[in-house]
Amino acid sequence: MNLRGYIKKFGDKSFSKYAFNNIDALIFAFLSYNNWELYAPSIDDPKDKPFCFKHIIEERIKPLTKGIPESNHEKITLRLIAKSKRFKNCKVKFIENKTDYNKKQKYFALTYEIPNAGNYVCFRGTDLSILAWEENLIQSMNLVTASQEDSRDYLTRVSELIEGDFYVGGHSKGGNLAIYSSMKARIKIQDRIIKVYSFDGTGFYTNDFYELEKYKRIKDRVIQLIPTDSFVGVIFYTPKDYKVVGSRYLSIFQHFLFSWKINKKGEFKYKKKRSYMSYVRHRALRKWVDGADNKTKALTIDSIVTALGGSDKDLTLYLKHPGLIARSFLLLRKKFTKEEKKKIRKFTRQLLKEYIKAYFFCLKKKNRNDD
Repeated sequence: MNLRGYIKKFGDKSFSKYAFNNIDALIFAFLSYNNWELYAPSIDDPKDKPFCFKHIIEERIKPLTKGIPESNHEKITLRLIAKSKRFKNCKVKFIENKTDYNKKQKYFALTYEIPNAGNYVCFRGTDLSILAWEENLIQSMNLVTASQEDSRDYLTRVSELIEGDFYVGGHSKGGNLAIYSSMKARIKIQDRIIKVYSFDGTGFYTNDFYELEKYKRIKDRVIQLIPTDSFVGVIFYTPKDYKVVGSRYLSIFQHFLFSWKINKKGEFKYKKKRSYMSYVRHRALRKWVDGADNKTKALTIDSIVTALGGSDKDLTLYLKHPGLIARSFLLLRKKFTKEEKKKIRKFTRQLLKEYIKAYFFCLKKKNRNDD
């Protein structure tokens, strides 16, 4: 079953009778994509009354899910949790929502108040805006992003507003922010963290990140889960002790949390290892990104954003009309010089070369393992 099946099967059990677990953490990460800022209070107004799930009435569902990925799944899920004994009394508070084109930032954080389980600080993953994807690409230059800095500050502020221990988590970019903010937190805050969840979250540009003493303090509490054919979760370096979860979808679509498999006991259906192609993509991207300087990367990122119409656009139009992508690339002729376009072409062609080399490298390694 999927997360919706879990809500139906275990929704009549309170958190006092059936403890908060990994599936619950995934559900709250999935729900973070909804437009909670419409009804829940900002972190700048911490004394305002939190928004309770039982108040998700039908006329609020469309505004909550407008413009988000998997909106149909979200709508059905919202209806279920609003009536579920397990989830209906959970609350949303401390919204922090930032869009900054100068800083190349698209960021959203919230905190769930869960009866008999405590608080769950959650960071939203990447949405369909070009700005959000531009911020993700900036990580390839080994730079600290504005969202990472804000996630650290947000966790500090929330820790001062709540009592007791708490969870931290997120999906995709949100998983990256969950780990980053927890690692960068003061020791007194780290000591209060129960678990840190990263659901197919992007890793960090250098493996040295995981050797830092601050990370080692939370290492045993980090839960890194990725699907069998993970793409996003292995773009950069990720914790080596990740677990692999089965999915009903194929390839990149396994990134959608709704596809992850859950057994009848209410636990993830784990796999022994990732798929062959997941290893190929990881190695190809790793070699490709490492083989270029930051100036070339910045130029390529700029060309991608330009081709897609600019940071203020989103991918919804291109998902509906894929043919527009080819036409939009004509914009590159006007903005970039001949020499710049040559560099961009060379760098993008290198990706194909690295992909082919990675394919045969992993194939040889697989055959050796089979022997």
